[in-house]
Amino acid sequence: MAQLFFTTNAVLYIIFAAWCTLAPVKSSQALGYMTLSPSGSAEYLVVYGGLQVALALVFSGAAFGLLPDKIGLMMAIAVYAPLVAYRAVTWMVYKPDTTTALATAVLELGLLVAAVFLYVQTH
Repeated sequence: MAQLFFTTNAVLYIIFAAWCTLAPVKSSQALGYMTLSPSGSAEYLVVYGGLQVALALVFSGAAFGLLPDKIGLMMAIAVYAPLVAYRAVTWMVYKPDTTTALATAVLELGLLVAAVFLYVQTH
């Protein structure tokens, strides 16, 4: 079950990284960025392209057994818990209005719940 979780995460991150890297204007606008300066464009590609690829590689390592399940699940919780917390606060403060923002928030919450559930099941 954990392998499926890790594989799903790796696939999601590589798809998201590819979308953001290959269509940065479209993807950034879908996420709520209306315009980006040249520096903003560079930073967007680093975070939404490069960091997403890094996460895909780490989750791939967990999926292929290069990391023990416990470590992979702890890593997933460490990634998703702050994301969900920040999303909750920013949702209340900024009230994002795009479908992509809502879908991302729901996906991250679901992945956090799954990671916690699997972690508890392994103990």
